[in-house]
Amino acid sequence: MKVAAKTKSITRNDFRGMDKRFQKGVAVARALDARKHTTLLRSYKQTVFERVERDPQFATALPDEAATLFLSGEPATARVILRNLVNATIGFEQLAQVIAKPSKSLHRMVSPRGNPSMDNLAAIFEAVRHWLQVAFEVHTVEAR
Repeated sequence: MKVAAKTKSITRNDFRGMDKRFQKGVAVARALDARKHTTLLRSYKQTVFERVERDPQFATALPDEAATLFLSGEPATARVILRNLVNATIGFEQLAQVIAKPSKSLHRMVSPRGNPSMDNLAAIFEAVRHWLQVAFEVHTVEAR
């Protein structure tokens, strides 16, 4: 027994319309994807470096923020900010000469898992402070 099924034959024109819509969708997706990746691929370090160069207030706010984070119990974040600040200002090679420590040791100290001594931390802050020609003013505020 043969069963006849009613089917509509699909023509090449049907595929052309679908193909154009599909291609347009792919193009839009690629454009959005490219924008997303462009944003994500931009180096955070380079962004901080450029901002420090063009915005002196930003540059002077970074050591303040790093010190505040250290004193507020967030040393990992403080070390990352301090590392980016060193990269954007004095640089690790020159910092190594100033405080007489190997550059690689300094990199480890200000890594998220670093463990700098208070003496080394004070020396790093002093070198950055001197480079930026700023002074620290420490004060306490009432806890909220």
